[in-house]
Amino acid sequence: MLYADDSQLYIVSEKLHDDIGSFEACTDEVRDWIKSHLLILNEDKTELVHFTSVLKPEAVKLDSLRVGSCDITPSQSVRNLRVMFDDDCLMTSQVNTISKSAYFALFRISKIRNLLDRATTEKLIHAFVSSKLEYCNSLLVGIPQNQLSKLQSVQNAAAKLISRSRKYDEVSPILYDLHWLKVEFRINFKIMLFVFKILSGHAPHYLSSLIERYVPGNHSLRSGDLNIVTLVRTDKHKKTKENPRTTTKRYGWRAFFVVAPFLWNELPRSVRKSPNLVTFKSGLKTFYFKKQFNL
Repeated sequence: MLYADDSQLYIVSEKLHDDIGSFEACTDEVRDWIKSHLLILNEDKTELVHFTSVLKPEAVKLDSLRVGSCDITPSQSVRNLRVMFDDDCLMTSQVNTISKSAYFALFRISKIRNLLDRATTEKLIHAFVSSKLEYCNSLLVGIPQNQLSKLQSVQNAAAKLISRSRKYDEVSPILYDLHWLKVEFRINFKIMLFVFKILSGHAPHYLSSLIERYVPGNHSLRSGDLNIVTLVRTDKHKKTKENPRTTTKRYGWRAFFVVAPFLWNELPRSVRKSPNLVTFKSGLKTFYFKKQFNL
């Protein structure tokens, strides 16, 4: 992924060194097009990131890439639409950025907590803390548990600030009283909203093309009325009718077209068959809330 002001170039390569030449030629064409339109490409601010899998340590690393007269070396993380992307796709930088920013907001709110009532404090928390946890949180699905725990600690601290609880008080009753879903369930909630909009025909093509409604060979089967979607195996990237629990959870399991069908098919039929978005969101939150507290 190459960042040049507001221009982004992507390339998927299995033979990296064979494709460097064509990629550099592409950047030259971009520079020529920009120049022909009386614009200037700021090569000094160009960023490059080479995404590789942590499961393939033997993968060839990109040393540098020529952009005009500059040799750009890969960065370990880059920012795109306020989201930090690491070269190993583990989203560690994004989690750390969210935690740092959210804790700073909590610190500032805590300084005036004695002047605020509970309702006002909760509004401030939603505006300056929860909004940070929610922003593009679907990208965090499947991240390591230690990273997820950092974000959950932020939410726990926010809940305790609202309720004026002490540092070591049990947080579960507070979350129950606030009717908050934990960070993990909020991530799943966002992904399920995307799937519902896709199946309802209200999502852009780049998302709707990733999800396909399951249609049994025999349309008289009961499964044809369950409103489920086709599962995808991560090892071969092809559709399968297998049970979700047999789907291989490897590195690619975090991909939207893999994890979204898995989570969707786990929802109760009554939630999947919701007639509209409002009803779906209500039923979905109730389902995850009961699952969270084992109700």
